[in-house]
Amino acid sequence: SAGEKALASDPNNVDVLPMMAFAIPRRNGTTAQQLEAAMNYARRAINLLATMPKPAELDDATFSRLKNEKLAQCRSGMGTAYFKTGHFDESVTELSQAVRLDTNPDPVDYYILGMANDRGSHFTDAITAFEKCAGIPSSLQTNCKNLAEETKKKKGNSLEAPR
Repeated sequence: SAGEKALASDPNNVDVLPMMAFAIPRRNGTTAQQLEAAMNYARRAINLLATMPKPAELDDATFSRLKNEKLAQCRSGMGTAYFKTGHFDESVTELSQAVRLDTNPDPVDYYILGMANDRGSHFTDAITAFEKCAGIPSSLQTNCKNLAEETKKKKGNSLEAPR
């Protein structure tokens, strides 16, 4: 609700929009309407960030890093929303961008990326994502390690979908 209040006073707040896009899909029990709102926040932020001028007080590297962190939040939120609505290929596209843009990728992004690849029968990519998740210290490490092993077995017993 704090984010909604902030956006009510400034609907183009490039600090709040990515946070809302990121946080809403990760909540349990989100509705389709809430997921669509998160997607809209992400799209708006992506469009604003694409044309945002660099503040004079920031050097190019800092500005690029901060912009990429916000874009990663947007892509993560969109990827999570797509995953929750069963659009696994779109989820993979968005989450792949999120982990590429973020200097410290979120293990949850790798976990969901692995799950989306698995659901799309892209087992090699799922294993890679689960292994990256397992390599980041978090509460997901053990689960991701186990999922990587399970997916390796599944890959051996299934046909992998072409990309």
